Amino acid sequence: GPYGPYDKITVTHTWNNKNTYDIKVRYKEDGISSDWANYRVTMSRTMPLFINKRFTPFIREILYKLLDFNIRGLG
Repeated sequence: GPYGPYDKITVTHTWNNKNTYDIKVRYKEDGISSDWANYRVTMSRTMPLFINKRFTPFIREILYKLLDFNIRGLG
């Protein structure tokens, strides 16, 4: 950051182990933070996220929706 309220961001991450992970996102502007938005993802096999081309757009869309929800919640 910092990012503007309508900027789109891309986040990538690689999981090294099969497991269930919690993704947490929040938005902060002018010293005011949103509540944490949570998303749980289960990795059923060991595979870097960037290799799984079908999953990457899915998680990106979820993060955009979570961020958009929190941005509107601050107004």
